Amino acid sequence: MQAKITVIFLLYNAKKTVQALLTAVMRQKHPKFPGTDQQANWLSVLFVDDKSPDGTSAELKSLLAKNPALSHYKLVSNESNLGLSKSLNKSLEMVRSPYVLTCHCDCIFGSDLYVANMLELLEENP
Repeated sequence: MQAKITVIFLLYNAKKTVQALLTAVMRQKHPKFPGTDQQANWLSVLFVDDKSPDGTSAELKSLLAKNPALSHYKLVSNESNLGLSKSLNKSLEMVRSPYVLTCHCDCIFGSDLYVANMLELLEENP
């Protein structure tokens, strides 16, 4: 099943925050897909590291490797620093879902239904 929304995290020097970002997005739920094992039915996640010198990619890669059920989460490590706008454009070209939510390395969702509520709002107001 194709995801309905993709959350993109644009990262730079985010090694200290990637654990919190990962935890926050893993906690996202959708009322129509209640189990955490069903998250892939509605959500995909794309982490884009813009050649951080602090080891952001290595840290996130290690964290994702510990969670094999997160096959709908993808890490893209830029080979060179592209800057925010080019990283965002590159990210948007990879998205296959109808909706996108872009976030930065300090984005911790206010509730476990945040993304689902945003998706519902988008679907009700195309």
